[in-house]
Amino acid sequence: MIDTAEPRPFVNAALLPRYASKTVRLVGKTSSGGGAASSGADAVLLSASDGQTVTVKTCGPTSPFLNNTATQFVEVEGVVEADGGACCLREVKTTNFGDKFDMDTHNELCKLSNGDHAALFL
Repeated sequence: MIDTAEPRPFVNAALLPRYASKTVRLVGKTSSGGGAASSGADAVLLSASDGQTVTVKTCGPTSPFLNNTATQFVEVEGVVEADGGACCLREVKTTNFGDKFDMDTHNELCKLSNGDHAALFL
C-alpha cells in the first residue's frame, strides 16, 4: 500500500534541488555493476536517469553498497541534502532493480511525475 501521508516522488538528478530536506526516490546505475565506485568510505556515486552523477551518503554497514550486494541498477529512497548549489542524497533504504533497466523511460516518468501530471503520482 502506498503511503500518501508522506509522498516520496520519483526524481532524477536535475530535480533534487526542488526537494531539499524531503524524502525522494532516485533510480541510478552503479559504476561497477554491483559494488559501487566510492567517493569515500561513507558515500557512493550513482548515474541518475538523466545521466548526471549523484552522491549518495550510505546508511551504514547494512547498505547494499557497502556489503557488495547492490545490483547494477538500484532505487535509493533518501533525504535530499543541499549544500550550497550541490545536492546529495542521504540513503534511508535501497532496493535492487537488477542488471537490466530502461533508464530513459524512467527519466520520462520522473519528468511527467514532477510536471503537469504530478497530481496523478502523489
